[in-house]
Amino acid sequence: MTRKTGILLALGVFGVCVGLWWIGSLRHEAQDQRKLRFAEQLVNVGRAEEAIAVVDSQRLRCGDSQRQRRWLDVRVRALEHVGDALRLGQVYYDDPSALDGHEEASLLAARALILKNDVDNFQRLRGQWQGREDQPHAWMILEADALLRRGRRAQALALLTENQLSEHWDASRHVRLALLHASDPIAAWEHLEQAIDSEPMAAVPRLFRAQLLEAAGRLDEARLEYIAARLAQPENGAFCDQLAEYYRRRGAYQQMLDTWLDARGEARADFMDLKVEFWSRVAVPVATQRRRSPAHGPLEGIVQLLQTLPEECYWDDRLITDYQGAYTADRRPEIRWLRLLELLRCGDEAAAIQLLRQGDAVPWEQAPRRTLLMVLNLRSSGELDRSGELRTDVPVDSASHPLIDALNSAHAANEELSAELRQLLSGPHGIAMVLLANGWMRAAIQLDDPSALPANAPVWAGYGMTQARRAVEGEPAALEYALRQPASGELQLLIAELSMHANESEALRLLEQSAALPGALGERAHFLATTWLLEHERFQQTLDWLERFPDYRDSQRGQETRARLALMQHDPDTAERIYRSLRDQSIEAKAFLAKAAAYDERWDDARQLTLELLKAFPADQALLRSLRQIESHLGEPSGTQPTSRPAPGPADTDSTRNDSTTSTRSAITAPVAVTLGAR
Repeated sequence: MTRKTGILLALGVFGVCVGLWWIGSLRHEAQDQRKLRFAEQLVNVGRAEEAIAVVDSQRLRCGDSQRQRRWLDVRVRALEHVGDALRLGQVYYDDPSALDGHEEASLLAARALILKNDVDNFQRLRGQWQGREDQPHAWMILEADALLRRGRRAQALALLTENQLSEHWDASRHVRLALLHASDPIAAWEHLEQAIDSEPMAAVPRLFRAQLLEAAGRLDEARLEYIAARLAQPENGAFCDQLAEYYRRRGAYQQMLDTWLDARGEARADFMDLKVEFWSRVAVPVATQRRRSPAHGPLEGIVQLLQTLPEECYWDDRLITDYQGAYTADRRPEIRWLRLLELLRCGDEAAAIQLLRQGDAVPWEQAPRRTLLMVLNLRSSGELDRSGELRTDVPVDSASHPLIDALNSAHAANEELSAELRQLLSGPHGIAMVLLANGWMRAAIQLDDPSALPANAPVWAGYGMTQARRAVEGEPAALEYALRQPASGELQLLIAELSMHANESEALRLLEQSAALPGALGERAHFLATTWLLEHERFQQTLDWLERFPDYRDSQRGQETRARLALMQHDPDTAERIYRSLRDQSIEAKAFLAKAAAYDERWDDARQLTLELLKAFPADQALLRSLRQIESHLGEPSGTQPTSRPAPGPADTDSTRNDSTTSTRSAITAPVAVTLGAR
């Protein structure tokens, strides 16, 4: 081959390569244009989440090319549509000019900057819109939040009180004023009422009112306000999460799990699925048919892998296969506890102690962390760990557990535990008892030793574990367990209750034995026996029981049983005579007499009795409806709103996450703790 021929051949090959590259480039550009138009169409028809996925697949870099700017514009519009404040905040960090012309997106990004305490960048972003904003009152609310984050309460108060806001933003203003008056619950309550008056469907003031009521111990009213907040913004996962967290603090684990599982659409979040996976492993299981694929997010992969673990396992380090997954897992207390429980399941208590001592505890894990650390130290060294403070995240008037009370007393007074309790906690049942005391019933069952409890174990141990097995495994398993434990009056009564369906005669025999016990145990035995007999229409047996136990027959409970027996035997006159004699002390009597007064159209009596019932059950919706009906007959307005003011002390918001996708409006109007939710 001549030199000339070689050169021509090389030029030919080069030309072909350039041509192929050019054709490929044109094809790539055309494909890119089609994807861009498709993403724009997705945003235009409201399918913003899909548009975000398309944009993210492009791996955009900051640049000034027209194509890059169009892609970035689509991403900003899509993030604005879903209200993703945090990702819009990151867009601002990457390219502040990307938010030009997008005021709603800028408001959301400003919220994210405030959440990160980046007030300097918030001020710069605010300056970009100064004098040309269409929503000055929205910016004013954010300015107040920025002042609150910097501790400038006086300036925030002045900003909110000296400027007139439109009616649209008045509810947000009153919510901030309520926060500023948190030390004065009456003033805070009044601001929250004004916020609700301004915007009846506003979720944030109802959430704060729920927290005030919960802190004051008015739990039924608090629950209704949490529900109202969720219903006001069903698309906002933060309010769904707050309701679920309320149920957690109350120990209502099934309702907690149902609340997270009922979240749909935009309200769903990957952190909720992680919480479901965690609490269904440690508290109560989730029915197989209710399990679902996790929501999209950084925790999605971890949740999917957890769902593949055997039921008896809590964790496997092989679940984390990359650095990002390890970083995400390390930030979640649920993952830390799953690792810890797996160590305990494998008997590695020394490693568990080391893990417990790492990092800070969020509110919900403070009690289990401290109690478990105290007991693990007792098991390893014979001494309680007395470092730190033993606290819980429930109101002070809530019932505690005897084990937590005993540990708290020993911790506070620098005393030793009783010999019986030391023996229990140092033995094979010790870990399970700590988990049981903290309400982690399923984990307590799994980590418990199959042997019977010591003969001198506290009464609460056998009774509590039986109730845990009843809740998690069902009554037959609970009965089988209870029959192997040391006898006690409380456990005998529970065995009788569990035997009702399986062995009626044995159950009644045990109840008759328990009826001889003094105090509340004996009264409960009478109540269970007579109630069961009435439900099964054993009228003569019910009467015989009352005659055999005249002390119970003449008690309030016994008289109520006689009245119910008379009603079931179609003798309302006798029932009414008994209930009238009990009117001052019996809720059951008041309920019957109120219904009878309404039936006879004695509206004044019906109203008075219903008001007395509402004092005992202020949040009962059936009673409130009855009162409205009664007062409509009397021609008077119904005064059903609570008049007493809650005590100070906001409830735990457990704000351990700072990644939230909320609606645009709620992300702007909600103060920091609400926007984040209880993650």
